Amino acid sequence: MSAKPPPRAFHGLALDQGSLGFHLDFECYLAASAAGGFTHVEAPLGPLHEAVSPEALIRLLARFQLSIGTFTYPWDGAVNGAVSDDVWSARRAALPRLFAFARAAGATRVSGFFNTMAPGMSALSPGELAERLANLNAIARDAGVVFCAELNTVALLNTAPEILDWLGRDGDSIRLLVDAFHLYRFGLGPNWVARLRSGAIGWVHVADAPKRGLAMLDPHNRLDPGDGEIDLDALLKAVAANSYRGPISIEVPRPSLDGTVSHDVALRLGNAGRSLLGPALADPDA
Repeated sequence: MSAKPPPRAFHGLALDQGSLGFHLDFECYLAASAAGGFTHVEAPLGPLHEAVSPEALIRLLARFQLSIGTFTYPWDGAVNGAVSDDVWSARRAALPRLFAFARAAGATRVSGFFNTMAPGMSALSPGELAERLANLNAIARDAGVVFCAELNTVALLNTAPEILDWLGRDGDSIRLLVDAFHLYRFGLGPNWVARLRSGAIGWVHVADAPKRGLAMLDPHNRLDPGDGEIDLDALLKAVAANSYRGPISIEVPRPSLDGTVSHDVALRLGNAGRSLLGPALADPDA
């Protein structure tokens, strides 16, 4: 078994909304996250921006003693960057007000997708990805947030370290969302993390997986942490060595759940996360 990450390396445990089903009512998601002992949640930026004020969202989170770890956006949202140039231009125009909402609600991160394998998405060259990240960096910097790019194809992941190096200091508001399951699917892991410049990681998704051949058949074939083949200890040790100190988010997508079932699942995932992290889990307020 690999060595654990250092004590108190990660400040908080988050629950990705998809772990209880993306169509679960947001307040039910918060209640289940609190029941599971989580400290942070991933908030859907688009629906919340349209439904509530930042002040109302802050009050709602306070009721459940939760914080926003990152704001997220769905496949068809403004921060999905693997689209044609004309679609990207239109979506980019919406980002300043979305990022400003996120900051006003107390968040410091917004995450978005660059997944060229999903329907309706466009393959991006490394140069195109770099250009779009540079655009996002300027908008995120002006809003006072960091943008966490989730790259879910092996081609984009393999070029990410060099793109971040190319952005250099001009990419101070760009981070990567590291997803344990997707790295495993593509045969990547701690060695890939070690190629990243220090401080490059902005958010972390953790799940486990069956043997790689089975995992690659279905990107949704995820298991609870500790129930599969991924060496999560080694990955988290590499993440900590990159100077990431934020929450670790559990992401095990499933159909939407209701009532006490969602609370039971959240508690099970919370226990799995706490068992995985052990002494590496610090008080988020410390």
